[in-house]
Amino acid sequence: MNLAKRILQGEQLTKETVLKIYEDTNIDTLDLLNEAYILRKHYFGKKVKLNMILNAKSGICPENCGYCGQSRDIKQKQRYALIPEEQIIDGAKVAHDNHIGTYCIVMSGRGPSDKEVDHISNTVRTIKSQHPQLKICACLGLTND
Repeated sequence: MNLAKRILQGEQLTKETVLKIYEDTNIDTLDLLNEAYILRKHYFGKKVKLNMILNAKSGICPENCGYCGQSRDIKQKQRYALIPEEQIIDGAKVAHDNHIGTYCIVMSGRGPSDKEVDHISNTVRTIKSQHPQLKICACLGLTND
Protein backbone atom coordinates (compact mmCIF):
# COMPACT_ATOMS: atom_id res chain seq x y z
CA MET A 1 0.00 0.00 0.00
CA ASN A 2 2.74 2.51 1.01
CA LEU A 3 0.08 5.18 1.39
CA ALA A 4 1.74 6.74 4.45
CA LYS A 5 5.08 6.99 2.65
CA ARG A 6 3.44 8.71 -0.32
CA ILE A 7 1.65 11.17 1.96
CA LEU A 8 4.85 11.94 3.86
CA GLN A 9 6.50 12.65 0.51
CA GLY A 10 3.86 15.30 -0.18
CA GLU A 11 1.16 13.46 -2.09
CA GLN A 12 -2.30 14.86 -1.37
CA LEU A 13 -5.16 12.44 -0.84
CA THR A 14 -7.99 12.97 -3.27
CA LYS A 15 -11.60 12.18 -2.60
CA GLU A 16 -11.36 9.45 -5.23
CA THR A 17 -8.40 7.81 -3.46
CA VAL A 18 -10.19 7.85 -0.12
CA LEU A 19 -13.34 6.36 -1.65
CA LYS A 20 -11.30 3.68 -3.41
CA ILE A 21 -9.69 2.67 -0.10
CA TYR A 22 -13.07 2.73 1.65
CA GLU A 23 -14.76 0.55 -0.97
CA ASP A 24 -11.87 -1.91 -1.49
CA THR A 25 -12.88 -5.12 0.29
CA ASN A 26 -9.42 -6.64 -0.33
CA ILE A 27 -7.52 -4.14 1.83
CA ASP A 28 -6.30 -5.74 5.04
CA THR A 29 -7.56 -3.70 7.99
CA LEU A 30 -4.32 -4.22 9.91
CA ASP A 31 -2.31 -2.88 6.96
CA LEU A 32 -4.52 0.20 6.84
CA LEU A 33 -4.19 0.69 10.60
CA ASN A 34 -0.41 0.43 10.25
CA GLU A 35 -0.44 3.17 7.60
CA ALA A 36 -2.46 5.37 9.98
CA TYR A 37 -0.03 4.56 12.80
CA ILE A 38 2.95 5.64 10.67
CA LEU A 39 1.29 9.01 9.99
CA ARG A 40 0.20 9.53 13.59
CA LYS A 41 3.68 8.71 14.87
CA HIS A 42 5.28 11.07 12.34
CA TYR A 43 3.04 14.03 13.17
CA PHE A 44 2.32 13.47 16.86
CA GLY A 45 4.92 11.03 18.18
CA LYS A 46 3.78 8.47 20.70
CA LYS A 47 1.99 11.01 22.87
CA VAL A 48 -1.71 10.84 23.60
CA LYS A 49 -4.01 13.54 24.88
CA LEU A 50 -6.24 12.64 27.79
CA ASN A 51 -9.68 14.06 28.48
CA MET A 52 -11.79 13.51 31.57
CA ILE A 53 -15.57 13.79 31.53
CA LEU A 54 -17.60 14.76 34.57
CA ASN A 55 -21.32 14.14 34.30
CA ALA A 56 -22.64 17.18 36.17
CA LYS A 57 -26.34 16.46 35.54
CA SER A 58 -27.54 12.99 34.62
CA GLY A 59 -30.51 11.26 33.11
CA ILE A 60 -32.95 14.11 32.94
CA CYS A 61 -33.06 14.40 29.17
CA PRO A 62 -36.22 14.15 27.07
CA GLU A 63 -34.22 13.58 23.86
CA ASN A 64 -33.38 10.23 22.29
CA CYS A 65 -30.10 10.91 20.49
CA GLY A 66 -28.66 7.60 19.32
CA TYR A 67 -25.05 8.57 20.09
CA CYS A 68 -25.63 9.79 23.64
CA GLY A 69 -25.23 7.78 26.82
CA GLN A 70 -27.91 9.92 28.45
CA SER A 71 -30.58 9.23 25.86
CA ARG A 72 -34.04 8.84 27.42
CA ASP A 73 -34.30 5.19 26.30
CA ILE A 74 -31.10 4.13 28.03
CA LYS A 75 -31.68 2.66 31.45
CA GLN A 76 -29.50 4.74 33.72
CA LYS A 77 -28.47 3.69 37.18
CA GLN A 78 -28.29 7.23 38.47
CA ARG A 79 -30.37 10.28 37.72
CA TYR A 80 -29.53 13.51 39.46
CA ALA A 81 -29.87 17.26 39.12
CA LEU A 82 -26.88 19.57 38.73
CA ILE A 83 -24.21 18.60 41.25
CA PRO A 84 -22.70 21.10 43.71
CA GLU A 85 -19.79 23.32 42.73
CA GLU A 86 -17.48 21.52 45.18
CA GLN A 87 -17.92 18.19 43.36
CA ILE A 88 -17.09 19.77 40.01
CA ILE A 89 -14.01 21.44 41.51
CA ASP A 90 -12.95 18.15 43.13
CA GLY A 91 -13.17 16.51 39.70
CA ALA A 92 -10.95 19.23 38.25
CA LYS A 93 -8.35 18.53 40.92
CA VAL A 94 -8.41 14.83 40.01
CA ALA A 95 -7.96 15.78 36.35
CA HIS A 96 -5.07 18.11 37.18
CA ASP A 97 -3.36 15.61 39.50
CA ASN A 98 -3.56 12.91 36.81
CA HIS A 99 -2.13 15.13 34.06
CA ILE A 100 -5.39 15.24 32.12
CA GLY A 101 -5.27 17.84 29.35
CA THR A 102 -8.96 18.72 29.09
CA TYR A 103 -11.67 18.50 31.75
CA CYS A 104 -15.13 18.20 30.18
CA ILE A 105 -18.24 19.12 32.16
CA VAL A 106 -21.39 17.64 30.63
CA MET A 107 -25.08 17.95 31.44
CA SER A 108 -28.09 16.13 30.11
CA GLY A 109 -31.24 17.89 29.06
CA ARG A 110 -32.66 20.60 26.91
CA GLY A 111 -31.90 24.27 27.37
CA PRO A 112 -29.77 24.85 30.45
CA SER A 113 -31.37 27.45 32.70
CA ASP A 114 -29.70 30.78 33.40
CA LYS A 115 -29.07 29.52 36.94
CA GLU A 116 -27.29 26.40 35.60
CA VAL A 117 -25.18 28.44 33.18
CA ASP A 118 -24.21 30.81 36.01
CA HIS A 119 -23.40 27.83 38.26
CA ILE A 120 -21.08 26.28 35.66
CA SER A 121 -19.53 29.65 34.69
CA ASN A 122 -18.69 30.50 38.29
CA THR A 123 -17.33 27.01 38.89
CA VAL A 124 -15.12 27.21 35.80
CA ARG A 125 -13.72 30.55 36.99
CA THR A 126 -12.80 28.95 40.32
CA ILE A 127 -11.22 25.95 38.59
CA LYS A 128 -9.18 28.18 36.27
CA SER A 129 -7.92 30.18 39.26
CA GLN A 130 -6.72 26.96 40.90
CA HIS A 131 -5.52 25.12 37.79
CA PRO A 132 -4.78 27.69 35.05
CA GLN A 133 -3.18 25.15 32.69
CA LEU A 134 -6.18 22.79 32.72
CA LYS A 135 -8.31 23.14 29.59
CA ILE A 136 -12.03 23.03 30.22
CA CYS A 137 -14.91 22.31 27.90
CA ALA A 138 -18.58 22.30 28.79
CA CYS A 139 -21.48 20.61 27.01
CA LEU A 140 -24.57 21.90 28.74
CA GLY A 141 -27.31 20.16 26.79
CA LEU A 142 -29.36 21.47 23.91
CA THR A 143 -30.01 25.17 23.55
CA ASN A 144 -31.78 27.47 21.13
CA ASP A 145 -29.33 30.35 21.62
